[in-house]
Amino acid sequence: MKKLLKVLAIAGALAVAGVFALRLASPEIRVENRSAMPIAELVVRLPSSRVSFGPVQPGTDSGIYYSARQAEGQYAYVMRFEGGETVEGACGEVIPSDFAKRLRLVVSSPDDVECREDDKVF
Repeated sequence: MKKLLKVLAIAGALAVAGVFALRLASPEIRVENRSAMPIAELVVRLPSSRVSFGPVQPGTDSGIYYSARQAEGQYAYVMRFEGGETVEGACGEVIPSDFAKRLRLVVSSPDDVECREDDKVF
């Protein structure tokens, strides 16, 4: 019985470590809404996929992890605010197998969207 508990404890610890490592290695896009207007929807197109954010209220942020398997290119976004205003743009650089990359879209107003590519974790 003790051996079974040890095996289960080790398996559980390895599973937790694996999930943590996967999350650390996965690239992420975060949107930070510093504006006074709620963002109704944000779609970010990558060269080989896309990610879609739901509503992001003022003063909050939201993040989505995506696959590192991408072609080379840029991040292209379409952001729709609750008032109906739509903003489109492109920024940053997508590189194939770019593990642990962090892109932040900082929205101060519909006219002021800043892209920040953070240093990789490793």
